[in-house]
Amino acid sequence: VTNKRNILTEIESRKISAIIRTDDQKLAADAMSAAVNGGFRIVEFTLTTPGALHLISEFRRRDDGLLVGAGTVMSIDQAKDAV
Repeated sequence: VTNKRNILTEIESRKISAIIRTDDQKLAADAMSAAVNGGFRIVEFTLTTPGALHLISEFRRRDDGLLVGAGTVMSIDQAKDAV
């Protein structure tokens, strides 16, 4: 999903997302993999999770149709890093 309208349409149609917040990077990856395998197509890693930016990149590469977002963004620099 590449443009703003498609992203909004996807969010409106799905109405649910998986949000992972943990202090363990492996647990976050495993939990998100389970969520995606269970059918979630919109997912979010909070930036308080260790390695969250790496996980965001990894999950984006895994599946082109998956919407992957960043949560608990506390600064402009974090927002830029997450894009």
